[in-house]
Amino acid sequence: MGASMKRMGSGSAWVVLSCLLLGACGVEQVTEEDVTGTVTSSLEDPNYANAVGEGTTALVLNPQAAVGAPDGVFATLPSEAGEGLMLDLGEGQESSGILEVYTQGPVGSSAQATVQFLTADGGYFSSGVLYLRSRWEGVDMQYVWYSQTIPYRYVVIRSVAGKPFNVDAVVARRRAICGDGVIYGTGELCDDGNQLSGDGCNSICRVETGYTCSGEPSVCVDRDECALGTHACPANTVCVNTPGSYVCQ
Repeated sequence: MGASMKRMGSGSAWVVLSCLLLGACGVEQVTEEDVTGTVTSSLEDPNYANAVGEGTTALVLNPQAAVGAPDGVFATLPSEAGEGLMLDLGEGQESSGILEVYTQGPVGSSAQATVQFLTADGGYFSSGVLYLRSRWEGVDMQYVWYSQTIPYRYVVIRSVAGKPFNVDAVVARRRAICGDGVIYGTGELCDDGNQLSGDGCNSICRVETGYTCSGEPSVCVDRDECALGTHACPANTVCVNTPGSYVCQ
C-alpha cells in the first residue's frame, strides 16, 4: 500500500528529524553524572502527516488540506457514516505515541468519531476515540490515546453520522522507549536494547560511570582508567582496572 500512497506536503516541518539523525552524536563523551533527571519515556518531536492515503473515500472534501502543520485550511468529512480520511505519517516516520487531531465543527456540537491506526503495511492494528467538542469558532485540538507498542504509520478518521466536521491536521508524537535499541529524543543518551543497569547503559538509558557507549543499539565498553591515566591512585600503589571503575592496591 505504501508504494501507491499519494505524496504531498513538501513544506512540512521536518527540521525536527535532525535530532533523530544526530541523536547518537557525542554519546561517548557523556557520563551518568553529567546529566540530571530520570526521563524513561517522553513524547518527543511532532510528526505531521505528509500525504493522503488512497484509503480516503470519495466524499471527503479537500483531503490534502489535512496534510502538514495546522494552518486553518480544512479537509471536510461529510455527515454520512462510514466515510473516512486516511493520512500517512511517512515512510520511516511511524509513531508509537498519542495522536493530536485539530478539528473544527459547528459551535456547541459534540460527538465521538473513530480513529483507526494502521501499520506500515496498511494493516489494521488498533483504534481509538476522537472526542469532537466545538466550543468556539476556532480550531479544537483533541488527543486520541494510543497504548500499543507496535508503531503505526497511517491513521483513518471516520465521519460521524449527521455531523460533518473539518480536520486541519494530525500530529503523531513519537515516544522514546528505553530498551528498544534506538536513541531518541532528549531523554536517552544510550540504548543497548535492555533496561538493565551494570552493563554500561543503565535502566533509564544513561551512560554509566566508567563506560563509553556508541551506536544503535548501543555497545558499551569499560574505560580503562589505569591505562588512560585518569585514575587517582597514590604514587605508592598500583591501579587495577575493574568494570566501570578501578581499585588502588
